[in-house]
Amino acid sequence: MKNLEIDHLKFNENRQDMSLQWKNFWTLFDHFHLFLKNKGLKPKTIGEKTNCVVIFVMNYLRLKDDIKSVNEISGEDIKKFMLYNYHLLFPDSTVFQKKTFKKAIMNFYTFLHKKGFLSKEQLKEFSQVWPEEPFLSTSSLLWLLIKSVCRAVTYS
Repeated sequence: MKNLEIDHLKFNENRQDMSLQWKNFWTLFDHFHLFLKNKGLKPKTIGEKTNCVVIFVMNYLRLKDDIKSVNEISGEDIKKFMLYNYHLLFPDSTVFQKKTFKKAIMNFYTFLHKKGFLSKEQLKEFSQVWPEEPFLSTSSLLWLLIKSVCRAVTYS
């Protein structure tokens, strides 16, 4: 496995070229996978957490052009992603699944901190920005309302 370097955290200039982005992030995701394995987690849990991080990173890079690297994403950015984008990717997810996704992202940023790519202050910001209880934004509530109306119309 290649050594993990700061370049493995960077978004490509051409964000539409996903194959190039995959090559760049493959080493990053492999190291995160190994980090979880070394923590003694079960293979299923490792796979789930890694998949959550891949989904987050690969979707986030298409949303924000101003951020050039994974370690530049702030806790507030992740909170906004969870409030405004998560439910679009997983409209039928449960509160448990949403919490699991958030924990995987937190594990990922803990990993980046332990590898020296994130400061202690940045890591602390991530843990403080997320409320413990599940939260729904106005747009999330609107989405749920529209979804339920669509279901009602479909079934009638």
